[in-house]
Amino acid sequence: MFTETGRRQMHLKLTSMTEEFAREIVGWRYPGQYELYNSAPSDVEEDVQALLKAENAYYAVWSDEYGLFGFCCYGPEAQAPGGDYSEAALDVGLGIRPDLAGRGMGLAFLEAILAFAREQYGDVRFRATIADFNARSRRVFEKAGFRHEQAFASAARPGLEFVVVVKDPLSETAEDSSGG
Repeated sequence: MFTETGRRQMHLKLTSMTEEFAREIVGWRYPGQYELYNSAPSDVEEDVQALLKAENAYYAVWSDEYGLFGFCCYGPEAQAPGGDYSEAALDVGLGIRPDLAGRGMGLAFLEAILAFAREQYGDVRFRATIADFNARSRRVFEKAGFRHEQAFASAARPGLEFVVVVKDPLSETAEDSSGG
């Protein structure tokens, strides 16, 4: 899939998660407040296995220019304890390689992940759970047409807040905008 990033096109491809990709991903280290996303050394093997379980629906996102660009998952693995997930939606989780974060490529990354999901799951309602402090991620989802649905305190980490954003199916959005 080709996506625009600024003035240039970038080719991003979602592919099956491999053990090599999973090990690279759990080795990524995010700085500062984003350390929340780092795997603890004691959890590396467990985290690798979670990325490889088919039922967790993890995919590697590959770029010819950058190599392993990021990853994503679909379904319950993208949820956080404490949120209300009772409404029907396809949960989407993602992570971009730390050295690529904050470089203006997040929207293209997210759009590739959503396009792949539409191919696999049809025209569905999307939902994402984002750490409240992660303003970069919240802005990217907002630019992609997601809207705020709820906020909640983490049931697993005291002091951590999450926001849940949703994007309605394309067909509903088109009907709504045409007045029908």
